[in-house]
Amino acid sequence: MVGTNQTYISLLEAGEINVTFNKLCRIAEALEVEVSDLVR
Repeated sequence: MVGTNQTYISLLEAGEINVTFNKLCRIAEALEVEVSDLVR
């Protein structure tokens, strides 16, 4: 997807780690959504 593995995504979803803004932008781009859609 964006150069991350499933473990990283799972930790993000669980709130165990924080995402960098750069990585957040890359995730939003891969999902074809706006960054604001991910941080609501």
